[in-house]
Amino acid sequence: MTSSTEPRIVMYTPKALKKDTCKLILHKFRTKEMNEVKFIDVNTVECVNEDEQDSFKYRDNHGKLCWNITPAAEKEYMYFADKIMDKIPEHNDFEFISYMQVMEYPSGTSMPMHLDNADTFDTATCIIFLDEDYTGGKLIVDDIVFDGKEGDIVSFNHSKEVFHGVTAVKTGIRTVIGVWFQNHLSHDPLPDELLEDSEVVETEEKVYNALL
Repeated sequence: MTSSTEPRIVMYTPKALKKDTCKLILHKFRTKEMNEVKFIDVNTVECVNEDEQDSFKYRDNHGKLCWNITPAAEKEYMYFADKIMDKIPEHNDFEFISYMQVMEYPSGTSMPMHLDNADTFDTATCIIFLDEDYTGGKLIVDDIVFDGKEGDIVSFNHSKEVFHGVTAVKTGIRTVIGVWFQNHLSHDPLPDELLEDSEVVETEEKVYNALL
């Protein structure tokens, strides 16, 4: 299954977020308490406290400090969505946010070139730069290199099929928000056996309502 039938696009939007907005988000991120997590495999992590599964902060296996946020964490989700949604491309593949992650790259960390594979239904990705007091840490999407500054946004669809990564941070700390999108056409209908499960239906309805 491909992520979208839309043509591939890569967009760069400079200074989309105001500096004050970036600073508020950074403060919120840095003051959030760390959560206890367990790693299922190299790329999969879960919060030990089940009540915090939809919004938790941890350090990943690459050395990055991360804050994962899903639509089910309504308060945190809406905080970020309110600041982001009017800044992203008006394009079918950016219909709604399915997942967000604030990522802090300390000096020496990077992200190898990769394809996103966390969710079958992802249609697009945005990377939002929250600071610029660092060297290195350049974003690469296909063969395009972005030296993002505070408030800049890089958006691209087909993130499951487009190689992208981050070069090593040489000095300072690089902090960004990764935002993953879906659209209503990207989902297959739920199987009949799941539709008969009232708990599954209730969960789907809660997530859907959070996206509205």
